[in-house]
Amino acid sequence: MEKKTLDFCERIEQFVQSKLSQYIPENLADKVIHDTIWGSVVYYGWENQIIDSPLFQRLRDIRQLGMAEMTYPAARHTRFEHSLGTVAIASRMIDKLAERSNGEIITKKEKYMVRLAALLHDVGHCFYSHLSENVYGNLPEFAQLRNAVQQQLDPQVKPKPHELFSYMIIRSEAFLSFFYQYINYPQKGTKEDCRALLHACANMVVGQKNVQIQYGQKIALTYLTDILNSDFDADKLDYTQRDSYTSGIALTYGIERFLMKIMLCRQQTADLTEYRMAITSDAVTTVEELIFNRNMLYVYMYRHQKVLAVEAVVRDIIQGLIRAKKLSHPCDFLNLTDADIALFAKDTVCPFEATAPNRTLGHLVTSVQNRALPKRIFELKAESIVLSNKQQLQDKAMADCIEQMERTGTLSEKTNLLRTFLADFRSTYSENAILRANIKKFTDILGFQDYEKNLQLRKQLYEKIAGAYRDAGKPVDFDIFDLYIVFPAITGSKAQFPVVSKQSETPEVNQFIYIKEWSEAFNLTNWRGYVFASTKIDKHLAEPIVADFIKTFNPDVSF
Repeated sequence: MEKKTLDFCERIEQFVQSKLSQYIPENLADKVIHDTIWGSVVYYGWENQIIDSPLFQRLRDIRQLGMAEMTYPAARHTRFEHSLGTVAIASRMIDKLAERSNGEIITKKEKYMVRLAALLHDVGHCFYSHLSENVYGNLPEFAQLRNAVQQQLDPQVKPKPHELFSYMIIRSEAFLSFFYQYINYPQKGTKEDCRALLHACANMVVGQKNVQIQYGQKIALTYLTDILNSDFDADKLDYTQRDSYTSGIALTYGIERFLMKIMLCRQQTADLTEYRMAITSDAVTTVEELIFNRNMLYVYMYRHQKVLAVEAVVRDIIQGLIRAKKLSHPCDFLNLTDADIALFAKDTVCPFEATAPNRTLGHLVTSVQNRALPKRIFELKAESIVLSNKQQLQDKAMADCIEQMERTGTLSEKTNLLRTFLADFRSTYSENAILRANIKKFTDILGFQDYEKNLQLRKQLYEKIAGAYRDAGKPVDFDIFDLYIVFPAITGSKAQFPVVSKQSETPEVNQFIYIKEWSEAFNLTNWRGYVFASTKIDKHLAEPIVADFIKTFNPDVSF
């Protein structure tokens, strides 16, 4: 193992140890906790022992939705109640699978394992949830960890940064020792049994199937992973319901119908028997509803312009803390909660000397606290993008196809060539595909993935606007932190899920191709890119400058 990866492991161990070293849980009884979404839910005594630990209690101070409360004031729920809610719905899901298991037995062992993994699935989240994740997940040091863990996983498994943190916390020796010594988990067994259990839970969190050998045959209980990490898992079912409820965004869900339609099915290959969670084909409308409502939350809340604006300011605060060496490693993010950030940053002076020598993090913190947020001065809508290169690209593709067909001899060869062309045309040269490609040109350059690059772009735009101010004889009393370029990546839903027809128990994965297509079309149509500015900048003067600046990054479009 590389030295940097070992350093990561040591830091994780230290973090877990710091949270658990002074905590000795009592022998707790089962408790009924009333949840806003799922009603009265029973949590076992051993679950309450984990819930009461400082490692889990820190989730009370980590907002589920980052800074969405600045637009939706009631959306202040945390990773704590979301984690409890995920246990509630995960437990219902596996109970339903047990009811319709086609003779296969789902034991209490599997049910307990699902609940444990659900309880711990977000234990690796850091302050402001995905907002900080988008920062530390792009740090060079984090790439070392990602590469090391990826070697232990299937190539198709691509964990999110917070899932990697959860994975490492659950697998840490410090958590193993705590779990083995203090947690009254049923049928706990030896320390090595506990290690195997926690490793299996960690795999479920990141989406890795657990394969075991039974009677010389490889068996994968993939349905356990499906419950925790799939397109329609307990995590998504809970946050979709919870985020909608707390924000006041009225959306309709068929959760009960979804639970009625899931079942256990078996996929058999030459060397592996795999048990999956599937849905019956007569529940297509329920799947559509779930996907549609998740997409609507992106439009209404997650990508709301005011939410994006305040998150852009908070990103500057986080990056300032990195520059001030108060966050010097990705694992440092684990040690802070939302409540810490304002206090932590308030006294930090001038971390951006080169670009804004008079700007302190205290200024940025105060602007967030007082909701003195930047305003929209430019909006690029997908619907306003004129695809000037669409016809050219389509004509060239068709001309190439005709040329190849002329060189092709038999009717069968021509037919195969035409089939290939139509499939490629659909995925590459359709209006949606060309629109996606052109939006991606903007997001690749103007997105926030590379903060340094984004900062340089803001500097360039600042110089252009400042130049216009000087030409007009106006004082330049603003800096680059009065400007924000926010071009988020396109959202999408894979809609990949095993489907079982009424006639067969054999699942067909990715049955609903059309769901993926209309979901993609919806997300493309509703995509927006923004430039925000403080009230110090004259919108009417700046707007045409911004528009011309943005156009330079994709000459193939006009708006």
